[in-house]
Amino acid sequence: MAALEEVLPLASQYVARKQLEILPASKWYLTAGVFDAQKSFDNWVTRGSAAKGNGFVGARTTGNPFWLKSEDDWHQFLTYEHAVHQAIETQRVISLCTYPVSICSAKDMIGTFASHHAILMSQGDRWQCLDVRRREVMA
Repeated sequence: MAALEEVLPLASQYVARKQLEILPASKWYLTAGVFDAQKSFDNWVTRGSAAKGNGFVGARTTGNPFWLKSEDDWHQFLTYEHAVHQAIETQRVISLCTYPVSICSAKDMIGTFASHHAILMSQGDRWQCLDVRRREVMA
């Protein structure tokens, strides 16, 4: 929390007012000790509904699947990603997904690209944005 407050000084207040929630993978993706795509999707839907119920016009989410280990984990996760992507189309939600390149095969990355509107990639000290819908690279 101290590191977060260096860049977001009111972070503790946001947490107290339920405007910000930080959950470990064990409480979001791995609630039963293993990944369950449906439970994770239900968590996502519940959080979006709660934001609306608390008077917010929408929700922002982010996640990092650093815990993915097996081919089966990746398969389930991509199923989850596609379901979330379809749901986002009808919800007031913005999501930022980060993927640790060190655990992503080319096949895994292509699978994740299919469920996102845009992709930011770094090449050295330069970032590029790929608009997946238009298939355009923007500097």
